[in-house]
Amino acid sequence: MDWLLPSLFLAHGVPVTGLTDNPYMRFLREWAAGQPVPAAAVILLSGDAETALTIGAADRYGGLIQEYGLPDELGTMRYPAEGDRELASDIGILASGHGLSFRFDLGDRLDVRAWTVLQALYPEADVPIVPLFVNGRLVPEEFYRIGRMLSALRRRNVRIIAAGATGYRLRRLSWSAVEPERWQVRFDEWLTDHIAVWDAETLFHYDSRAPHAREAVLGGGEAHLAPLFAAMGAADAEKRADKLHQSYMYGCLSLNAWAFGG
Repeated sequence: MDWLLPSLFLAHGVPVTGLTDNPYMRFLREWAAGQPVPAAAVILLSGDAETALTIGAADRYGGLIQEYGLPDELGTMRYPAEGDRELASDIGILASGHGLSFRFDLGDRLDVRAWTVLQALYPEADVPIVPLFVNGRLVPEEFYRIGRMLSALRRRNVRIIAAGATGYRLRRLSWSAVEPERWQVRFDEWLTDHIAVWDAETLFHYDSRAPHAREAVLGGGEAHLAPLFAAMGAADAEKRADKLHQSYMYGCLSLNAWAFGG
């Protein structure tokens, strides 16, 4: 196929994001409804694993992984999408060829971050999915290389979605805030400027070069930002970036969406 589905970076928000009516979730639903080409399958990548890669290989998914502090309502949510073991196996083959350690996860529960974006994009749960967790301790350039490794799968009409966050300071959220924190806006503006010109080398060193990086990305929170680089890496051959959405909630919860390539 001549035209490839763009890879996506989508903010996963906080656990209640997918339960509330807000501009970001409305955008995702409206945008997805206008997409002309359904994906044959979706790889949903996020940053959180012990090994380099944890590849979901369930036959079908159901409820959500229950974590401490999740709203009770999420305990009843289900997303019964089929898995894709053949695609999961192919990801393992690619990883092995690139010297990456990996393991398969046969569990049938989804992470809340995956559920938040998937239920907005594919509310009928009618697209097969392969959740992919990447070790959040890897540096941005390693995430980029993993995205580049996955890029070949786009030729099979596979949609690569990276779920993450460019602003995720939970202890600094203000539930009554009307305006976004200026430091979060400045950090997002810096990312936008450098992504637009595909200045990957500078982006890899955002922690020392971006304004307010330590405010927006608390130490240990790099795993939330890092999927952005995987989404970019999946479109390395095209180096085209389109920012689809930007909004804020609670002062410093940055909710944005990017499309790369296509």
